[in-house]
Amino acid sequence: MTLVWVTSAAIVLGTLITPWIWAARAQSTSLKDIDTLVLGTSLVRYGIPNPDGGPDAHKFGPKPFLRLGYSRGNERQLLSIVTNAAEHKIQRIYLEVNPIVSRFADTSTGCGPTDWITNHMTLIRKTFRAALFRQEILGVATASPLYQSEPFIVDELRLSRLYPLRVTGPCFAEQWSTVFETNPEIQVILVAMPRAPIARERIGIQGMTHFYEAAQTFAAANNLPLFIVDPSGNWPANAFVDQAHLSQAGAEQFMTLLAAFARELP
Repeated sequence: MTLVWVTSAAIVLGTLITPWIWAARAQSTSLKDIDTLVLGTSLVRYGIPNPDGGPDAHKFGPKPFLRLGYSRGNERQLLSIVTNAAEHKIQRIYLEVNPIVSRFADTSTGCGPTDWITNHMTLIRKTFRAALFRQEILGVATASPLYQSEPFIVDELRLSRLYPLRVTGPCFAEQWSTVFETNPEIQVILVAMPRAPIARERIGIQGMTHFYEAAQTFAAANNLPLFIVDPSGNWPANAFVDQAHLSQAGAEQFMTLLAAFARELP
């Protein structure tokens, strides 16, 4: 009986660890030989539809270029990828600051052990699904979003789950500082992605101010430049397909502004 339990435990443990190993290898492979990385959530994926940057890649920094945008990407996930990118000596990283300093209303802080377990169980689930459907492992998937000809009808129930925004600051401030300080040769640029008017309305003027202050505090603490895409909060609804994801027109505007910001970098 003991042998049966030990064997069963070994099978379960192997089932849990194997996707973790696959995910780590997939992530490392995707970063190999990359010189410029744009990393963030699905907001970044919509902002730069082509994972290789397309014809505009050279405007953002040295090539080869890679854009990684993860649906509901969280701070823990981004920290892991930046750490991996540092090991690969990527020259320039554009890092979305939104999930580092803020959380949606329906998302926990992401700091505790429960969140660690949830994060890794999600990783395992996505890895199995990726393998089953022959997709890229760990959401490294870089497919361009399918833009709609008209903005989506905003789901009021979804909006009520997402907002008001919770400006929490980083969970892993010390780990971020360590990565940045031990890899001074890597140029890291923080990017605060824009939101549609309806999202700005739900967050409120004070909430948006707190978000920008938290982003600026994180940038200053790590001596990093911060690119606020829409500092005046006046991007129109047609620049988006929903509460925050950019439309094709919005993506073109975003890439133009990001390229202009990159030109001014030393």
